[in-house]
This record gives sequence, C-alpha cells and structure tokens, in this order.
Amino acid sequence: MWQEIEQIEYDIYRSSMTSSEPTSRILYFYPKNQEESAVSLDLDDVKNTSFNELHQEISQLAPHIKWLFP
Repeated sequence: MWQEIEQIEYDIYRSSMTSSEPTSRILYFYPKNQEESAVSLDLDDVKNTSFNELHQEISQLAPHIKWLFP
C-alpha cells in the first residue's frame, strides 16, 4: 500500500478567527498514479494518535513519501 503513495499533504483548516469551532487537521494521500484521486483522512477521526506519531510511523514504513506542510 505505502509504495503506491507519492506524497502526503498535512493541512490545517480554521473556520474563522472568532469562531468557537475547533480546527480541522487533514492528511491528503496522493498516489503515484496521477489518474487516481487523493484520499483524505481527518485526524480528528483517528483516536489516541497525534500527527507527530503518525508522521514518525509513516516515515519509518515509507521513507520515499514526500511530505507537504502548511
């Protein structure tokens, strides 16, 4: 599975500066095959895991993946 992914983009969305809504943190997984669509993962849906833990784990399993940060 990891060999099919070319890059992962980490994105942060804020509703607005005055909003009480929480910030959304999304990972976008872009496949090497440009004809396929990216897959997104909302980190709020992943329980008991931080971005740093995910980044470290994925980087160890698939060091070829390029990371894009905001």
